[in-house]
Amino acid sequence: MALSNPWYIDAEARHLPNTIRLLSYMASEGKEGVGAEGHLAVTDLDTPGASINVAPGSYAIVAKHTGGSFESYVGKVAIQETVSVNPTSSGGPRTDLVILRVENPYVVGSGSWAQPPDPLNGPYAYVRVIEGVPANTNSVQAVNATWSAITLARITRPSSTGIVSQSHITDLRSLAKLGGERVIIIDDPPVDPPPITQAFFLDAKNFSGSEQTMGPSTGSYTHFPTQADWQVPVPSWACGVDVMFQVNNLRLETAGALGNYRINIDNGTVLTPATGFDLSHNRPINGWERHPLFVAATVLLPASLRGKMIRFKAEMQITVNDGGTLKWVSGCSMSMWAVFKQFPITG
Repeated sequence: MALSNPWYIDAEARHLPNTIRLLSYMASEGKEGVGAEGHLAVTDLDTPGASINVAPGSYAIVAKHTGGSFESYVGKVAIQETVSVNPTSSGGPRTDLVILRVENPYVVGSGSWAQPPDPLNGPYAYVRVIEGVPANTNSVQAVNATWSAITLARITRPSSTGIVSQSHITDLRSLAKLGGERVIIIDDPPVDPPPITQAFFLDAKNFSGSEQTMGPSTGSYTHFPTQADWQVPVPSWACGVDVMFQVNNLRLETAGALGNYRINIDNGTVLTPATGFDLSHNRPINGWERHPLFVAATVLLPASLRGKMIRFKAEMQITVNDGGTLKWVSGCSMSMWAVFKQFPITG
């Protein structure tokens, strides 16, 4: 079987486009996003109107077409772009997603694009406004996971308006900068290098909504509290994740409680090992007291979850009916961390 020419062979040997895209992928370590803090930032006009401005800057986009594994597009927006945004209707508010998309008509599996009038000079990359997406959409992957595209911003406006002001715009860019290396200093270095931590997700929430109660009866795992629910962007290169969840000031009432906490990833595609808690020795003074509960685990991520928006939620199980109940009430808070790893992990 003949292999394609590696970059670079002399004598004007032919080099395929996918070889050049491979070079881009390796240079950016398979990451995508904008090149620096201000690159491709979406803002309103100096006098807000029916358009938005997109700042100049560089970008890297992982190719999604069929057979495009380990390929990326890299480029730059040389000057500020002004993009029109259609007005909202009288039917209610509307959310739009601003993306940068590569529309390559010469590959399959990443959209059906027309060849530009000038095939030599293009353009083949465009800033697009995708209208009418779900209100909390954070990634173009949630709209169409086959597009070779990155997310720039979300625009949420009330009904019957043609104006886009800065208050309507939510910045959703990510940086394509290389991550740092996490090194553990020990006397005898491991045979294999330590993993590289490439991306973090952190979100904290305070109590809101209605009080929620768990217990005292024994039961199966239940989503608790229901506010412990996150849509998390999983990098396309992530092989595993360190996931941590902590709920503070959870209220214990009446008597003790025994059970387990875990994190459910993608509605059960991955479940972290259960972390047990034992509050059975507590007999709450004056009928109640406050406690923290913590979950931490390292889990593998199957290829089916990479490069997508994935749901992470906390689940609780009361294993012994000890008469106590746990309540998510005013004064409670929670945090969830996810640290995605590039190298394969075990355990």
